[in-house]
Amino acid sequence: MNDSPKGTSTTPTKYRINFGERTGRLVLVTTIVGALGIGYFKAFQLLMSSLSDKIYLKYYINHEHIITASLLSTAILLLITLVRYCYFELLALNNSLSENDGEKFIKADSAYQSIFEFASLYVILSITLIFSSFFILGILVANYITIVTLILILLIFSPFIFFKKIRKETQTGIARLIKYSIDKKWRILIWFATSISICFIIILITLSNQKMEFEVNFNKDNIQLHFKNVLPEKTVIQFISTLNESEQLNNEVILNGNDFSYSFVEVLQRSQESDRFLFTKILKTEMNKGSEAYLVSNSSYDYKYKVDLNGQLKTGTNYIVIEFVTTGLTEKHYRLLNQVNVDTQGNVLFNNERFHEKLNNL
Repeated sequence: MNDSPKGTSTTPTKYRINFGERTGRLVLVTTIVGALGIGYFKAFQLLMSSLSDKIYLKYYINHEHIITASLLSTAILLLITLVRYCYFELLALNNSLSENDGEKFIKADSAYQSIFEFASLYVILSITLIFSSFFILGILVANYITIVTLILILLIFSPFIFFKKIRKETQTGIARLIKYSIDKKWRILIWFATSISICFIIILITLSNQKMEFEVNFNKDNIQLHFKNVLPEKTVIQFISTLNESEQLNNEVILNGNDFSYSFVEVLQRSQESDRFLFTKILKTEMNKGSEAYLVSNSSYDYKYKVDLNGQLKTGTNYIVIEFVTTGLTEKHYRLLNQVNVDTQGNVLFNNERFHEKLNNL
């Protein structure tokens, strides 16, 4: 096949490779896209199952979250870059058959080169963030091994700044790094935004794993309130009666969090410590600082309160209204109303004797 287009193509020769070479590299990249896509999906499932059940007690996130977010953001953006190349290359192959202008060849070749450029950029960002997180989180949890390691690194490299040649090369390297960062600022910002979004998604999934519920039972003597894994700051109970077809507020009970009795099952994950050797014990203690995690799906909290109905209901039609607000990413306002009929003999009939509601915790 003649690899130079007929007609008036203005495509530079350096951008033109033959049909076979284009097809070969497209097949290679397509295979990588498929493998990366499947691997990404499996890795995402594995990591989510591992992380979505943990809330670290110190700072909510740990090294695992940083590593996961870094690697997944790199995989996602690299996958997008590969798919972008496949798109432009298909257009270029179609262009080589139709023998139109060669602008699409330039875009395809540029997209192919960007795979290697951006792959190296994303890998460098991942490694930088992961190592930085080890030092930052280590300092925040007062991990003495991390602090001492950082000090030793600074002491080892600090004498080199007194050598003029090394100092000049370092300044030149920093200047180039700054220039490169400015040139690629959007790619870097997108990578960090993707990493932060993944961390945020992991936290949302973790919060959604803990089921929050509200249950209330009515009988002629009392109302039994039961909150599971959530406790509103304020719960308002209103007793309303009807007199001559007009509603009248008989009483209002306002409950704060401290009014509820509570019980819980709390499961914490801690790293196992060995006291066989003092050095090993100290080492593991330092390395495990900040790793204590609360296991969401294995833990539960129950809050209960009983409201006495003596004197709260009048003969005729009554209404019991229960209102509360739960907070998460947004506020959720809940309002429950139950009609109660009391006859002249004092018999009480509830329209509904039990309510059970699953609460939205996001």
